[in-house]
Amino acid sequence: AQPLIDRALAVLRARLDAEDSTLLDAIEEKAWLAQEQGRLDEAAPLYSEVLASRRAANGEAHRTTLRAIWNMGHVRQAQGNADEAEAFFREVLAKRHGVLADRDPLVLDVQSALGLLLRGRGRLAEAEQLLREAIAGRAASEGEASEDALESYDHLALLLADQGKLAEAEALHRRTLAGRRQALGEEHPATLISNDNLATVLQALGRAA
Repeated sequence: AQPLIDRALAVLRARLDAEDSTLLDAIEEKAWLAQEQGRLDEAAPLYSEVLASRRAANGEAHRTTLRAIWNMGHVRQAQGNADEAEAFFREVLAKRHGVLADRDPLVLDVQSALGLLLRGRGRLAEAEQLLREAIAGRAASEGEASEDALESYDHLALLLADQGKLAEAEALHRRTLAGRRQALGEEHPATLISNDNLATVLQALGRAA
């Protein structure tokens, strides 16, 4: 499949202007595939090329530009470059006003990703705020029982446990576990992870699962 993708992209590069949206979509798709396959050093320059062209073609205040910035943050995070990833994520949130609604899926993805990144960097208070915003958006737009919302509850519960807020962490883990049991069944890997997370909090509280 990869040679076919490369040949198709070469044809588009030969026929289309460097800022053509069809070409940029194709480059972005190749970058995404490379990232999914773990070829991060191949994905990063492709995403960078798309970002530069989106900025030139559409300006900063455009959905496709913000998505390209998000992609750069995502690949930098995967590469272990937390500083650059954080900067790209913050850039999306700073420039989204007037372009993306508060509950836009891209905004919620960035809030969640930045919250998790900050948790890993020990900045727990700001991480908590971002994760709560992501939860509110996902619950309102997708429903509290959606998998995205349940995953957000799980992330926040883990963060609260880090901060010693065990009672609220327990409640969120129970909500996540109940939702996953209903949606996915008892033996689904996500359900089993939720069960383990709840057991860890209960152990910290000195109670049996």
